[in-house]
Amino acid sequence: MAKFIITPTTTVAELKEQFSKEIGGVLRVYEGRSQAPADATLVSLGAKEGELECRTSRTVGKFEEAFQNDHNLKVKVYTKDENVSVLDGITLATVKEIPNMSTHAKMKKYLSYKRDETSAPADAKEKEIEIRLYGEGTRLDVFDTDEDFMECHNAMRDSEYFDIKVIDGKSETAYSLDDFGNMITGYEWPEDIYDSDSEKFIDPVYEQFEGKTPGEVYEFGDCDLYEAEGEGVGRIEMIQTKVPAHVTIKIKNGEKFDPKKLHFIYSEFVVPDAELEINTGVVYDGKQYEIELDVESEREISSETIWEAPEEGWE
Repeated sequence: MAKFIITPTTTVAELKEQFSKEIGGVLRVYEGRSQAPADATLVSLGAKEGELECRTSRTVGKFEEAFQNDHNLKVKVYTKDENVSVLDGITLATVKEIPNMSTHAKMKKYLSYKRDETSAPADAKEKEIEIRLYGEGTRLDVFDTDEDFMECHNAMRDSEYFDIKVIDGKSETAYSLDDFGNMITGYEWPEDIYDSDSEKFIDPVYEQFEGKTPGEVYEFGDCDLYEAEGEGVGRIEMIQTKVPAHVTIKIKNGEKFDPKKLHFIYSEFVVPDAELEINTGVVYDGKQYEIELDVESEREISSETIWEAPEEGWE
């Protein structure tokens, strides 16, 4: 059983230390879209005081949800070398076992298929639909010295899809982006979900989000690399790739997949002197699903250094 305590004076650094001792990974704490300063108190970020107790058999996804829902604090679990975020389906007890320089693809073998202690029983009336994607991707590599690799973030580029197929049992159907619902940004609901004139949701599934922006409901995977620049990293390289990916969603048995209910969500990567719009997941019928990239199969198209620190600034 792990216990995390939030008092009026608990700082970000202290919570991160608690997590490191209890779990063995790294906990990122956010203030809006950016990581919160280490010396900031959690209460100053809007967090509620109290304790969060959970079994280490709880999944990372459920743990992050509990912090957000119970303590109004946005957190994200990363591997112990802080190279990549930990997949939602991995248990807290397993986080410390993930090796350095891991990727989401390599991490899948650590996924837990056991029932989480807080999850509801599996719904036998649901079936899985697989969406296979192939398109252009963007990889951002960050180096804190001339050669020392620090962080990388992979994502599909907005609207750059060459092939989309939906697998329903033995049935396979090809689609284009035009067949799906409108894109969801972090700032506003698209017109097929929300009527801005009447200020009402068109789809009743979304009425539960009344008064909230998509950014307050969904995880958009924001990455602000100005923060890296401020820390004096050596350089940031942007690699254009072609990459396969997939998303697995759940729908009711007997229900036909409706492409108009599926919306790609994207956010802006803020990099020095540039902004990139990249896809970070999909929403089907109001529920978010993660895009899983097969980064081991990606093919590089081009590479460009988009920011470089003065050599004397490198460590």
